[in-house]
Amino acid sequence: MGMVEWDSSIVFARCLSIFFALIIILLSLFRYILHGGEIVTIGFLVLGFSIISLYLGQRIPIIFSLAYFLFEAFTDPSMLSKTFFLTYFLIFSFFYFKVYGLGQIFGYMVGIMGYSVLVSHLTGLLPHPSLRIPLLYGLLHVMAAMSLLSLYPSEGIVAPLHSKYAGGYIARKLLPLLVMALLVTGPIILSLRGYFPYSADVLLLAVAVAISILIITVMVHNLNITDREREKSHKRAVDAWHFFKGL
Repeated sequence: MGMVEWDSSIVFARCLSIFFALIIILLSLFRYILHGGEIVTIGFLVLGFSIISLYLGQRIPIIFSLAYFLFEAFTDPSMLSKTFFLTYFLIFSFFYFKVYGLGQIFGYMVGIMGYSVLVSHLTGLLPHPSLRIPLLYGLLHVMAAMSLLSLYPSEGIVAPLHSKYAGGYIARKLLPLLVMALLVTGPIILSLRGYFPYSADVLLLAVAVAISILIITVMVHNLNITDREREKSHKRAVDAWHFFKGL
């Protein structure tokens, strides 16, 4: 049963990766049709097709993608967009040479930067104009990060999350709840920061700690129930063995 669950986790992650890659391509095409051939839009199209190429095990097209990411990084007028595509250049370079762990670390960085873009738009806390990009681009970067982190689920630093052991099982249950809770509460608190008698940063930290403790407590409780059921099953098996041994 453990191996089946481990395999199903990897299959789900791979499906998630290709799903987000296709969404990136579709949204980029709509953006291209509505606003013309923006260089960033073409970059997202290249990004989506590059993920699909790696998903299919085709590494040669990545060489052309790397060249375009460098071109994008040096020609895009937005400093933040330059940073994103330079990071994509590093990620796909590491993936091309099968250094999955380092590529995934930079994938996390893309996710954090993309989420920051989304929060800045949702809360009105916009950075310097040179660091601003459209809300849609922030969303596409977040989806790209999720796609890249799900592309090689059995490799690199994400591999323990998909293991067949109890640690992997707990992580797969715990992390999505924790991440979603923090992603939702963060923008809400920042949007209402003017109504609090103290700093929103302090409240964010307190809420993050409270949510973490609550979710961990629930998961530990569920794990304890599972362990008790396992112990009962083991005891019944031992009792049955002793019974038949005495016959």
